[in-house]
Amino acid sequence: MTAHLEHFADLCMAAQGFRPSQARIAALSDQDLVWFQPGKPAQFGLTKLGKSQLMEMLKACCSGAVDEPLAKAKSMRPNNAEFSAGMAYFDEFECNLRLGVRPEILPSRLAFLAWLIKEQPSAPAAAK
Repeated sequence: MTAHLEHFADLCMAAQGFRPSQARIAALSDQDLVWFQPGKPAQFGLTKLGKSQLMEMLKACCSGAVDEPLAKAKSMRPNNAEFSAGMAYFDEFECNLRLGVRPEILPSRLAFLAWLIKEQPSAPAAAK
């Protein structure tokens, strides 16, 4: 697998809420693409830069115009079935990247992925 696809897959993995290996999370943190807060449980997520980079990579894979799906993502409120289908698609997308395949994304799928990334915190929650 090329380094670019591995990097892409790691960002997808983090966007799904799965933590990459310690070595990968350290490398991504050093590039300011993910934040990591040790603790029980440890917390992590994509930074603003990580979200931006992942969205650019996803848009480059889109098989159609991206303006409409990105606009749709701003007001999207997926139900349980839509959320489950979107997450299953994202998992399959990441698996294909790890196999060395850069899949195409349909505009309708891009809307969900953009929504999911937008909804995630860009930094750890402040201590109370």
